[in-house]
Amino acid sequence: MQLLVQTCLLALLSVVAATTVGSAGALSPLSLSFDGGAPFRHVIEKPKATYVAVHFESLHIPVNGTLRLVDKSGKDVVTFAGGDHRGSFFAEWLAGDAVTLTYDAPVYKAQSTPVFVIDKVAFGHRAVVTESMCGEDLTRPASCYRNTSMHAPSRAVARLLIQGISKCTGWLIGSEGHLMTNEHCVGIKEDGSEVQVDLGAECDCDDVSQHNVHDACKGTIVATNATFVMSDTANDFALFKLNVKDGVDLSQWGYLQVRASGPVLGEHVYVSGHPNFWSKRVSAYVANNVPGVVTNLSFDMDKGPTPLKSCQKDEFTYNLGTLEGSSGSPVISAKDHVVVGLHNCGSCDAYGNGGIKLNKIVAQLASKGLLPPNAIAKSHC
Repeated sequence: MQLLVQTCLLALLSVVAATTVGSAGALSPLSLSFDGGAPFRHVIEKPKATYVAVHFESLHIPVNGTLRLVDKSGKDVVTFAGGDHRGSFFAEWLAGDAVTLTYDAPVYKAQSTPVFVIDKVAFGHRAVVTESMCGEDLTRPASCYRNTSMHAPSRAVARLLIQGISKCTGWLIGSEGHLMTNEHCVGIKEDGSEVQVDLGAECDCDDVSQHNVHDACKGTIVATNATFVMSDTANDFALFKLNVKDGVDLSQWGYLQVRASGPVLGEHVYVSGHPNFWSKRVSAYVANNVPGVVTNLSFDMDKGPTPLKSCQKDEFTYNLGTLEGSSGSPVISAKDHVVVGLHNCGSCDAYGNGGIKLNKIVAQLASKGLLPPNAIAKSHC
């Protein structure tokens, strides 16, 4: 049964000096090709790397051939079967510091066109927190809210890896597999060709050792690319239609709906996202277990005491904190559980964190006839 996720929730992610596109890893050149003339095995490794994402310049798997990428544990496998032909792309990232490539076929015959050509590899690294926490970190793993109304909407929030190295957050909007994030997250790859979407990346509430670990508790990579729909720099949003992998059913994660009228001053809100490429966290409360709220409905964050590049004119603000990698997170109302804003910047001064009001994004999408089906929540106010 498909879960309908509506958002008027309230979240709290720790306050930081700024919200920017964080680096989850770094690219290393690698020249590796194979013609299919014999069995093949090769290990790509970098000590202490947190993940490995192999970039193929080209892929042409012969009929009945199989190329596998296997993580160090042997449990996570990415398979490319015979007849798979692709151009430039990143394979799904695998956790750990090594990936083993193997090629098998019933008959080995050298091909005139290489079976594959690899030109680079992205290696993950431990997050270097360039944004200082403003006070105590009051965020909690999403799984700790499993028995509350905040958990179901959070299931539709995804961890994004862009171009193999950049980390952000995105979320499913509407019922047809659309993804929304910040425009400043996708950069030059606005076409969506190098966006990996990880849903269900949640660590157990009691597993403290994994709570603040880079790329921990990998969920399901539901897509490794998407089709561009629309973006806007002034309102810092990008909308994509996911090219969902074979065998993946998005309905298990539900989807979020938005409030067409946007946020309300003083309403309780929360943020659900993937700061620092961690497993999912929810920011819902400030000190003394006080719910976070919308503090201003129109503020030019780019002209505040600490101007930030990702901030735009006429943002709304809330007293909930975030860390790098939270860009693109939904700001959700705790009243009706619908999205009221798109988080995109923040600071440690009195103005707190800022987001784009969803009513502005809705107006733009509606004017172009690009609103995803079932994206708008019915008003219950």
